Amino acid sequence: MHAIYNEGGCDAEVKVALAIEPSRAMSNGLWDDLQEREPEFSQPVKEGRQLAEAW
Repeated sequence: MHAIYNEGGCDAEVKVALAIEPSRAMSNGLWDDLQEREPEFSQPVKEGRQLAEAW
């Protein structure tokens, strides 16, 4: 996740990278749910967004 954000990547690119076959991307609903209920997921997303913004 951080590798993608560190190169200026966005949430959509991370969702594609985290997809489980046969899906092409993680759903927006799952993405939002994980951020709300899982600090182990939401914190890296927040950090990653900062990395992308700094890029």
